[in-house]
Amino acid sequence: SFDAGMMKFISRDTALAPGREAAAALAEQPGPFRVYSPSYSLPMQTAAAFNLHLADGVEPVHLAVVDQFMARAGGYGDPGFSVTIPHFDGPPESALRDVQPSLKLLGLLNVKYLAAEFPMAWEGLAAEAQIGRTFIYRNRLALPRAWVAYQTQPVQSDWLGQLESLPDVQAVVLTEGDAPTLNTPRPASAAEVTHFAPDRIRLAAATDGPGWLVLSEIWYPGWTAVVDGAPVPVARVDGLLRGVYLPNAGAHNISLEYRPASVIWGGRLAWATLLAIVAAAGIWAARATFRPKNP
Repeated sequence: SFDAGMMKFISRDTALAPGREAAAALAEQPGPFRVYSPSYSLPMQTAAAFNLHLADGVEPVHLAVVDQFMARAGGYGDPGFSVTIPHFDGPPESALRDVQPSLKLLGLLNVKYLAAEFPMAWEGLAAEAQIGRTFIYRNRLALPRAWVAYQTQPVQSDWLGQLESLPDVQAVVLTEGDAPTLNTPRPASAAEVTHFAPDRIRLAAATDGPGWLVLSEIWYPGWTAVVDGAPVPVARVDGLLRGVYLPNAGAHNISLEYRPASVIWGGRLAWATLLAIVAAAGIWAARATFRPKNP
């Protein structure tokens, strides 16, 4: 009864009306890319209907590292938990009007466009269009969804400040632990996303030497990678992104798949339980069938 009181049934057209025109215009741009709105100008259901990827939204569960990154990237500075990213202290359409985002950090997250209900006269933004009350800007510092870097630095405690201080955040990757290190004065090279799904990504890249394939996707345990047919680990790089080390020069085919051990073992236990139930039911039925009758 509590849930029923919170539900409201509306038509699809009504649900997708907010932000529809802006979403349609952005969907015509070549991708992949992400959109960030400091005013919730593209509701999640509308963005999803137009196959747009967002860096903001409403989500009751997300990683603390994402809160930390977005607080710095969005410029609002509060890394604490909130159901919404960004955090709003007031009406969403105006609460962050005077907050300046870090376009370099947003660009690292493949944020190519910003959409807001107010003008954003920040250096690094190029005005693209005004659709209704929504201003659309292009982020000149946006990076692609994936690339190959040939220089590394050990990650520091203030990894966000470290990223912002890099002259070329695409050329240098921050690594952790005993990850392979590189010091080749070579600019980053391209990597092509050939297939994209929430649990499976395929890429192609050509390298002149060892390098780190960096994906502008959030790192999380359970992701596996195969490079040219051989399994390799997926490392956390740049504080929160996925990285795959490519040890050799040449053309590479890379596949990433989300296969967490918890799901694999859960599936095995579920099948084992089902077989046990079927076997127990068969034994019970057999005993009931062949039980001798009392004289």
